[in-house]
Amino acid sequence: MKVVSENTGADLARKRASQRVDDALRELTANLLRVVRGAGRPHDIADQSLALTDSLVAYREATGVLPFGDDLAAVIQPGEPDLRLWGGDEQARHYAHQLVIKGSLQVTASRLLHQPTQEAAGRREMHDGMVEIEAMRAATREQAKAESRAYRAAQRVKPKPRKRIAKPKAPR
Repeated sequence: MKVVSENTGADLARKRASQRVDDALRELTANLLRVVRGAGRPHDIADQSLALTDSLVAYREATGVLPFGDDLAAVIQPGEPDLRLWGGDEQARHYAHQLVIKGSLQVTASRLLHQPTQEAAGRREMHDGMVEIEAMRAATREQAKAESRAYRAAQRVKPKPRKRIAKPKAPR
């Protein structure tokens, strides 16, 4: 029996080089985001940057070109969940949270580059998301109150009518 591989050595080298770039880019990006928020490992930034550079050089040697910007962006942008499985309220909540996240990232990037106009746009996006979230929470609270009132009303038992006790008549 003979096994024939459809992948050539060059294809395998390209895939390995692409995976190295993806891994290095994700690791550096995640660490940078954590460092910006006050955590992360700032002492690893230089080594991670060098690892990314080395992986890009290896990719160019394997393919003859550098990766496309869209491919690099796809690596570091979190994937979206399959919203078709979610209800309308869950989808709306997800989109509102995404507005807050995207706005906060915009504010952070704009502050780094001293871009007040872009920072204001990010703040607006964050605010819009928070307003939507609060509106959804208020609606949920109101619905819970209404359900609670309806439940309590259904649980109320009407008191049984009291039996009238005849009072003895006073002698005349």
